[in-house]
Amino acid sequence: MMMVDKPDKGLQCEGCRAVYPISASLISDCCFQPFTLFYNPDKKSLGKMIASGPESLWRYLPLLPTTGIPDNNS
Repeated sequence: MMMVDKPDKGLQCEGCRAVYPISASLISDCCFQPFTLFYNPDKKSLGKMIASGPESLWRYLPLLPTTGIPDNNS
């Protein structure tokens, strides 16, 4: 797994604080410590983005640790 340069969201190693892309991994390759979620949202536009979202939980999609929108047909 490759480290990411200043992403908006990703997985952060608890040991060395390196940030990796979102994946199904539970521990980092560098020091075998667990991951925590890392967020770096644009705080100025985050409130507007959430408020302008749909009237459901999907309004929080930009904050979820995912890389895409799930398919509703599955």
